[in-house]
Amino acid sequence: MSFSVRARFSLNDATRRLRYDLTTVGSREQIAGIYLHRRSNRLNGGVAYVLAKTVDAHVSGTLMLAEAEAADLKAGKCYLAAISRTNPLLSARANLVLPPA
Repeated sequence: MSFSVRARFSLNDATRRLRYDLTTVGSREQIAGIYLHRRSNRLNGGVAYVLAKTVDAHVSGTLMLAEAEAADLKAGKCYLAAISRTNPLLSARANLVLPPA
C-alpha cells in the first residue's frame, strides 16, 4: 500500500507565521506522522515540528517560527517528511521551496 501527502505552505514574513495545509492520498493508516525538518549544512536534519501524529484526510495549522527557522525556510533548508508506520526508514519527502518574492 502506498501513500502521499500534498502540502501547501504560506509564510507571513512580518510575523514569521507559517500556515500549512496537508492532504493525504492513499493509505492514511500507513502514515505514522508528518514532520517538518530543518537542516543546516547536511542532507538530513532534525525534526523541527510535528505537524501530525494522527493523520486525517486533511490536516492544517499554523506555526510561529523563530527568526533563524524562518531564515532557513527561505534559504531552502527545510523539508516535509511523512513516515511509514510499517517501516520507519521509508518516507515520502519533499523540500520546501518558497516562491520568489
